[in-house]
Amino acid sequence: MVDVRGAVSVDGDLEGGEVGAHVGIAALDYDMLASVSGTWEPMLNEPGKWVSFGGRFNSMTGVDWTVVGDNLGFLSTDCMDAVGGTVTAYFENEAGRTEVTATFDSACDGCANISVDGIDQGQACFSATDLIGG
Repeated sequence: MVDVRGAVSVDGDLEGGEVGAHVGIAALDYDMLASVSGTWEPMLNEPGKWVSFGGRFNSMTGVDWTVVGDNLGFLSTDCMDAVGGTVTAYFENEAGRTEVTATFDSACDGCANISVDGIDQGQACFSATDLIGG
């Protein structure tokens, strides 16, 4: 029912490094491809790792999104969910630009505040701990 294909790479040392992915995911009649590249670095005053990236996401409807992650925080062993930062996805067509932003807070709950074109849409939750032994 679910097919995941592709590669993810993380390079670097204790000072930080590069992260990249070219991953396709299919489930039932849904199929998407995500390609991202960016950097990660430890933040001296914060626990965990912080990742920034940019890439493309092609949705099953054929919309080609640009995706930018800015300072997403992960606590490594304590929490699999983002504990800070934003992910913004946007596309442009003849009707204009559509932008969706997810803003994460410090609560390790898999939830983000969502806005579409600057208008608050409330909170959406999808926790990684639900998928991995949670």
